[in-house]
Amino acid sequence: MGSNPFAGMDWMQRIADSHGKHVVTSGEASNNKAAIDTHVTGATCFLVQVIREGKVATSDAAVSLSAGVLTVGAGQTFSLTAGDVIMYWVW
Repeated sequence: MGSNPFAGMDWMQRIADSHGKHVVTSGEASNNKAAIDTHVTGATCFLVQVIREGKVATSDAAVSLSAGVLTVGAGQTFSLTAGDVIMYWVW
């Protein structure tokens, strides 16, 4: 049957992950794109929340993950603003 890497109580400790917050700069806001190097090149999943003035503002942000770089950008009704706080977790 093979070995299950997620068996046992400590399975979450064996997943390579990165989490944190990124504050959008004025340059990123002008380009409507923030690229965050998470250093987890094998990551395939992510959770992202954008906080603006104390409220969730993620709306329809365009979010992608490639080679450990998490990119957050504009959607149809969402644009990045300097000072936005991007909270993220990738694994």
